Amino acid sequence: MPNDPNPQDSYAEILRMAGHYTVAIDHYHVALSMNPQFYSSQFGIADTYMLMGDETRARQAYEIGFQKFPSLPDL
Repeated sequence: MPNDPNPQDSYAEILRMAGHYTVAIDHYHVALSMNPQFYSSQFGIADTYMLMGDETRARQAYEIGFQKFPSLPDL
């Protein structure tokens, strides 16, 4: 599982729920570096920025996600 992005993404979710937003974003980025098509990490980054109150960065991250993954069902 060293190249599987899911553990990084799951750990990021736990960190985010615990309020460790910056570290969570780091782990989402690691997951995306392992698999650039791991869309849940891209939207996890956006959601985390929103929780941090950084609407500008959240919007940018959402836009990247919707451009990169246009065929996703309604999220």
